[in-house]
Amino acid sequence: MASSVDGGEKALRVLVGCEESGTPAFSREWCMPNADTFSMEPVRELLGRTLSGRACIVDPFARGSKLAHHANDLNPEFCADPMEAQDFLRSLKTRGVKADALLLDPPYSPRQMSEAYKGVGLDKGMGASQNARLFAECKDLMTAIAAPRCVAVTFGWNSSGFGKGRGWALEEVKILCHGGAHNDTIIVVEWFSGLPQKALDL
Repeated sequence: MASSVDGGEKALRVLVGCEESGTPAFSREWCMPNADTFSMEPVRELLGRTLSGRACIVDPFARGSKLAHHANDLNPEFCADPMEAQDFLRSLKTRGVKADALLLDPPYSPRQMSEAYKGVGLDKGMGASQNARLFAECKDLMTAIAAPRCVAVTFGWNSSGFGKGRGWALEEVKILCHGGAHNDTIIVVEWFSGLPQKALDL
């Protein structure tokens, strides 16, 4: 059986080859599910090579992760000054922060979002915490603070990512299969290619 290092080197070779051909890299592998997304070995490998040398990493849903230079979480257990993700991102924009790496690992469903609010004593209910609207707003705000050639890494149950409509170019898609009835974790890596193609009313 190949080691995780071998797998990481193979994934890196595939990614380099795809950069040369202009075709996004695609890979699929199995790993045990974990609520702490960044602790899964394939995720650690991907983030290790993607975030290497990055000087301004932003993560609005950081939980206990220490990867970001600007991190936020709604739960005071993980953040000394917890804020709603949108408010946190607006504060960075106001301060003139320019990120060279963006991490977006929010709750993946309305149920998870509702549970996250209830977990910190905010009973907004599923209707008031619909994640589609929240995700779109976060992506708009994150794009607004993206520096040229910024990289964005999105985690979820779909491969939408930030999208070319916001000025992002697809670089890599990795599917993590967790077996059984577990949903796959889908990771999308994109590069900021220029000004957004749609107006962002922020």
